[in-house]
Amino acid sequence: MIKKICTNIRTFYEVDRNDKEINQNEPKQTKRINKPLQLAKNAKVMITKNICVNDGLANGVTGHIVEFVVNNNGNISHIIIKCDSPKVGRLHRVTCPHCHGRDTVCVTRESDTIDRQDFDLSSKKGIKQFPLRLSWAMTIHKAQGITVDQVVIKGLFLIDLHVERFYCNENVDRILSQMKEMKRKTPIFRASPNLLNVLLHNIEGLKSNFNAFKSHHITEKADLICLTETWLKNNDQINKFQINGYTLIHKSRSCSFSVNHPLHSQKGGGIAIYFRDH
Repeated sequence: MIKKICTNIRTFYEVDRNDKEINQNEPKQTKRINKPLQLAKNAKVMITKNICVNDGLANGVTGHIVEFVVNNNGNISHIIIKCDSPKVGRLHRVTCPHCHGRDTVCVTRESDTIDRQDFDLSSKKGIKQFPLRLSWAMTIHKAQGITVDQVVIKGLFLIDLHVERFYCNENVDRILSQMKEMKRKTPIFRASPNLLNVLLHNIEGLKSNFNAFKSHHITEKADLICLTETWLKNNDQINKFQINGYTLIHKSRSCSFSVNHPLHSQKGGGIAIYFRDH
């Protein structure tokens, strides 16, 4: 993919503890196991190491390469990346001379990558490489926890099928028949005029989670819904978050404290109560 889209492709070999490249011409007993890393400007990449989790620089973060930083020896010392999420690297940009005032982050060679468990650790001691890999696409397991605007599903087509090559252990049916049937959990809410069904939930942003919240099967069975962490401000239009059959009462964090209180201007907070109209 990189050869079809990018130009001026650079090849990065791993380096030893003295920052000397270990290339494919090394003797077999010392040759690196990892393949050379081919990168270029505008190439889509993924970070493969937890560099600073608190700053969002974690394994699985994606972006594209903006620039290569060359040191006094003529070698690439930093690779500058613009991540897909602007929230990534906010702390990094405060002190980094290459990224300060820009919406970028930069990575350097690291000695511990996500693939390290696949190697002989004793022979890899002190070896470093940029914690990146090309990533124009990712598998579904890698996308867990990531919010994306678009998803492309590429179809799979069978061009040749040999049924006789399919195999299933003959004991499977017997084992499945011996498995205990799972008991269904008791319903959380029970319909009764003598009961008040109360739901308490940390919504972590009513604006972003409202559609999923109002359509959940448990929500419609609650008589009283109490939400924390709505993250709504005074100027947010509360009418957007009405649910048919319920009355909404909301109070933001800023309304709950005086102007001089330290929590008055702090982000987050906010509580909401929905009660059924009957």
